[in-house]
Amino acid sequence: MNSANPLSVSQDVLIEDALVEGAVEAVSDEALLDALSRYQEVVAWAGDLIERFEATGMQDALGEDYRHLLEIHRQALVGQAELALRLA
Repeated sequence: MNSANPLSVSQDVLIEDALVEGAVEAVSDEALLDALSRYQEVVAWAGDLIERFEATGMQDALGEDYRHLLEIHRQALVGQAELALRLA
């Protein structure tokens, strides 16, 4: 999975050599459920690492990497919530 922008449904998309800007509405519920599942995996993975680092006091030693992990976790939580609302 591309962690820089995982499965964003609101990014610009290239379809048959034509750039479609903005939200892509023709996304199947199955694709959204798959994306939601992937977000849930990232949330669980990052949350587990964060807990381990905090339990061992490693967050200070990791510095920027730890902050980056927190940001990944935050973005995955936001993406998960947005997709859950869209599917509701």
